[in-house]
Amino acid sequence: MTLSSPDLLATMRSEIPLCTALGVAVLVLDDGVTLRMPVVGNRNGMGTVFAGSLHALCTLSGWGLLTRWVYDADVGPCEVVLQDSSIHFSQPVRSTPHARCEPLDPSDDEHLRRALRKHRPGRVRLAVGISIGENPDQIAARFVGRYIVRPKPSSPR
Repeated sequence: MTLSSPDLLATMRSEIPLCTALGVAVLVLDDGVTLRMPVVGNRNGMGTVFAGSLHALCTLSGWGLLTRWVYDADVGPCEVVLQDSSIHFSQPVRSTPHARCEPLDPSDDEHLRRALRKHRPGRVRLAVGISIGENPDQIAARFVGRYIVRPKPSSPR
């Protein structure tokens, strides 16, 4: 059983309310995750998309990929957190940005499973590209984030 686009978006909005404020939508949910957000509401004083909004969209794309992975991998309740990140902007964004997080590498998948089987956190680096509008070849920013997937602490009884 896999997590659907509407279910992923509902989870994102519930866990990270900023998703609603940014206007984030799930555009493609295949082995990777592609999110988009409108320019309206995310524009800076220069009429381009605010860099902080783009960084958040990238962060959410990686978070969404790993949240879906946790669900699909059936590894039990886990938390997904961003540990650190960097982003490089190559051009201003004036139209709808799309953030694409590519699928996990099989070695990263196995690394996470091994760590979680031992009830330890697993770390993985994810790359996300921001494309402009419908053109996936027009990359405006590249993001790399190190995420931690850790078992949720048991609630006290």
